[in-house]
Amino acid sequence: MKEEYWYSHIQPKIIVEEYIKSERYKPPIDYKFMIFHGRVEFIHVTYNRFDDTTTKRNFYDRNWNPINVKLHFEKGQGVDKPPNLDRMIDISEKLGEDFEHIRVDLYNPSKDEIYFGEMTVAESSGGNPFVPQKFDFELGSLW
Repeated sequence: MKEEYWYSHIQPKIIVEEYIKSERYKPPIDYKFMIFHGRVEFIHVTYNRFDDTTTKRNFYDRNWNPINVKLHFEKGQGVDKPPNLDRMIDISEKLGEDFEHIRVDLYNPSKDEIYFGEMTVAESSGGNPFVPQKFDFELGSLW
């Protein structure tokens, strides 16, 4: 965690969380909302996690239009727009309203459930570049 130096001030502990079951994916899709000045600008979804051979990540704008961006994992076939997308955007924007930039991660394992994952200011600990590189500059312009 040397890239995320702020964690060095936190006493290490073990946290055990309940496993979230998904109707389709195991583990459930990880929806990552990229927020700038309280507004979701981009969303990336990661699925088939914890297996580097099958993990996929796709990027979308806030209206669920796919965008051609890659971060660490290969792009997949695409993921259907979640029926709760508007609600997840509202939750993410509420959680991120006081930050210049933050990423809010949510899970939506069924049509009736939304779970909070985490919030972070450091995408991939700042260690994985976006492809194409111009996406980094696009994100920076939103800051």
